[in-house]
Amino acid sequence: MLFFPTWVRLVSIWLEWEQVMAHGLPTALIFLYLMYYHPPQVSSERSAHHRFAGGGHLLGGVFLVGVTLVWAVLESVRIDTLSYLMLPVALLAVCWTLLGWNALLAFVPYSALLGLSIPIWSDLVPLLVSLAAAVSGKLVSAFGMTALIEGQYITLPYGRLVIADGCSGIGYLSISMLLGAILSILNDYRWKGWLVTLSLSVLLALLVNWVRIFLLVLVAYVTDMQNPLVNEHELFGWVLFALFILPVIYFYPVQKRVPGESSRPVQLNLASI
Repeated sequence: MLFFPTWVRLVSIWLEWEQVMAHGLPTALIFLYLMYYHPPQVSSERSAHHRFAGGGHLLGGVFLVGVTLVWAVLESVRIDTLSYLMLPVALLAVCWTLLGWNALLAFVPYSALLGLSIPIWSDLVPLLVSLAAAVSGKLVSAFGMTALIEGQYITLPYGRLVIADGCSGIGYLSISMLLGAILSILNDYRWKGWLVTLSLSVLLALLVNWVRIFLLVLVAYVTDMQNPLVNEHELFGWVLFALFILPVIYFYPVQKRVPGESSRPVQLNLASI
């Protein structure tokens, strides 16, 4: 089985259930579920060019060899993040080699979904914190609160609030993008549908986090920092997230799959990688 050491490390990260990767294992399970119950559809009229004896495509085989060599180099020098990123690419390479180019195109959304389980989210935390601090500071100033805003610090008359890494909203972002990817796959969206859906997912996650931080500052301001919500606000954040995301999911357009005679599901042998 190719890429085995990297898969083992990735699964171990999923099982640690760290905050920024708590969605990793559920994402992988959702990927497998969708592959079985809502597999990618590809036209049965595939190109016959560049096939070799195994029924695959020559260019796909060359690509698979290249991906394997790149992964081997990355694995040998232990550049873990890039090694993890090679795993969805390897799935695409196997799909191209065994089933052809059209099957690869049909499998790209599923590979992208699995890519959300790769541990690259922590690299986004500093950027999200800076963005949240800037937006929250603007909101506090716009509502006329008496506060001193210094980057990630908001000093109120009765105390100081810190927009730390835990306020980055990385959890909302990862879950929102995961839900957006699931909706896109279930609706069999093309790239435009994917772009619109994931863009809305990102904007919604950012908005939820900014509103959450502002409401916490407001509660701290009007209660002189005495409300328990100021210190224990994790549950509050997820309730707010649900209030935003559930109506969007409920009213989001649904496009049911109508299987055609010229299409068939892709069956990818995951044991190859």
